[in-house]
Amino acid sequence: MKKVVVLTLLILLSLGANAQKRGDLYVGASVAAMYMDGNPTTWSAGTSVEFGYFVFKNWKVTASAGYSYQHESYVEAGNPFAGTHVLLLGPSISYYVKLAKGLYYTPEVGVYYAFGGTWQHSTEYDFHARLDGFQVGVSLFSLEYKPTDKLGVTLSVCEIAGGQVIGSSANGQYHFGSQNLDALFNSKTSMGVRFYF
Repeated sequence: MKKVVVLTLLILLSLGANAQKRGDLYVGASVAAMYMDGNPTTWSAGTSVEFGYFVFKNWKVTASAGYSYQHESYVEAGNPFAGTHVLLLGPSISYYVKLAKGLYYTPEVGVYYAFGGTWQHSTEYDFHARLDGFQVGVSLFSLEYKPTDKLGVTLSVCEIAGGQVIGSSANGQYHFGSQNLDALFNSKTSMGVRFYF
């Protein structure tokens, strides 16, 4: 089994030869969405902007800023501020493996600082809290298609994320913590565009 894994990695690395060269730069943007718990009224959506630089052949580092909104099924209808709003800032690193002409497999790992707030309104209660924490994200199923040298289109599915968040209520009475940020920050499917220069 160990030999099969090593052989597969060597084949993937050889396919990625000359995929991207050192010094390549890009700016990009993406949008993301997911339904949670099989409930169409519980969903998350987000957007992000990023700047990427290839530090070595096929190795890219990225600085990004993203915004995520989560809507819960019990949140008051018609209130655009109800739900959880989070801003993510941080770096990531990814490796490019060439699959075909212009098509690359791009697994990525990132660490992000997260801050924002949650406003939960319902007929039974009204709760406001500030959130601070971090997230570690892994994208194992990411692709980039480059129809030209200056344009890239990205698709990422089944992103895995986790971390820790600390919250405190607006009046300082309640403090809470969570070890799982999937529901708050992780968008399972994202699509984006990148402009190379």
